[in-house]
Amino acid sequence: MRKHILKIGMAMLIMLMPAAKTPTRIVSWNALDFYGATGGDRVEDFRAVLDELKPDILVVQDMGDAEGVDLFLNQVLNHSKKLYKKAKFSNQADTASAFFYNGKNIKLNSTQEIPTGNRSVWVFKVKIKKGAGKGKNLTIYSVHLPEGTNAAAKNSRTTDAEIIRTQLNTRHSSGDLFLLCGTFNLFGTTDAAFKALTESGADESGRVFDPLDKAGKWHRKKKVAIYHTESTRKASGGVGASGGLDDRYDNFFISQGITDSTSLTYVEDSYLAYGNDGKHFKKAVTTPANKIVPQDIAEALYRASDHLPIVMDLGLPAVSAPAAPSQLSAQAVSSSQIQLTWQDNSDNEDGFHLSRARNCSACHTDSHCKTCHMGVVPPIPSSPNHEFSGHNHSWRQFMSVNSNVESHTDSGLPAGATFSYRVTAYNAGGTSANSNTASATTNSSSVSLSGSIKKKDK
Repeated sequence: MRKHILKIGMAMLIMLMPAAKTPTRIVSWNALDFYGATGGDRVEDFRAVLDELKPDILVVQDMGDAEGVDLFLNQVLNHSKKLYKKAKFSNQADTASAFFYNGKNIKLNSTQEIPTGNRSVWVFKVKIKKGAGKGKNLTIYSVHLPEGTNAAAKNSRTTDAEIIRTQLNTRHSSGDLFLLCGTFNLFGTTDAAFKALTESGADESGRVFDPLDKAGKWHRKKKVAIYHTESTRKASGGVGASGGLDDRYDNFFISQGITDSTSLTYVEDSYLAYGNDGKHFKKAVTTPANKIVPQDIAEALYRASDHLPIVMDLGLPAVSAPAAPSQLSAQAVSSSQIQLTWQDNSDNEDGFHLSRARNCSACHTDSHCKTCHMGVVPPIPSSPNHEFSGHNHSWRQFMSVNSNVESHTDSGLPAGATFSYRVTAYNAGGTSANSNTASATTNSSSVSLSGSIKKKDK
């Protein structure tokens, strides 16, 4: 019976616990002229990869036409369950960006085009409906800067980047949540286009940052191999580029608002070039065998596009565990009550856990304990429960109190019994170390002292 009661109690506790706030996952993928380049033969490859990634938001550059958008929505994303919706698509040469989103988690508010000197930038404003950042507005820019290594191509990228930065400065205020994603065709942080987007200026509101913070050259540099996104193939397959993975052409850039946000920020280490294990520098993503994704997924990535998708999560900022309470004291206030007070040393706790243990002398003498423990009275065990004649002598949590509280009266105790106590602080980041241990013995008579709840001022 006791085990059944324990199971029921644990189940109720789990039901009462707040649900974890899941991050918002954003995927950006250059789809290599889908569907125009090779028709519908890549549907199953895109489907296999996106079934694994399960994005909340998917931004696709190089979408070939409106027919491709519908095919992608219905046959790739919604092939088994209708979760995803699409933004309005404008079928214009060299400006084609498609936007898909999980309608349960994301609401699309608006779509807009920003013309540049070359390829337009597409702006998608959304509201997060579920998970981390619920209720927050987020603006996503889909970018596809001109490709090429000659001076004209570099100048074109710089011109477009300067237009984008001006637009960001105009459209946003400090603290706004926005990001850029797409194919930037950059070779490193020394590129003028990179500097135009990320360097400090007179107007900081549109400045963006590389979450990976990888300074220097990226092109054909083995030290950044795990972040390369192009090309998935070594030899030309008739479409797309060859040469293996040696270019970081696809990027996320985030606003200062996302960096500083307490409700929706970049989740550390979530940014990745999906399918890149760092072992395929200048090689096809499939050869040798991929170490980070199953081989069938690596082959799907190989066939779907010559770019790998990039992935990033936005969620709640990491929280450090609170500092341990101190100066715990225990004082009997009656034959059935012991009052506890302690010092709150943190400013980020969600509350405090209180634990107690009954001294062994309640059941037998210290000399009895010394006989079994080399002449020394043993400390209170943490686990497993040490029981004698029905009395529990292990540490056991018996109460949790709210944040900023610095006292509690333990009631319903037997008269003339000695108990030890300790306190920990807790939050989403974990539990602190234990406070000092304090002990008290309940009065043997009904004489009591008055006590009051003490709460920390913050």
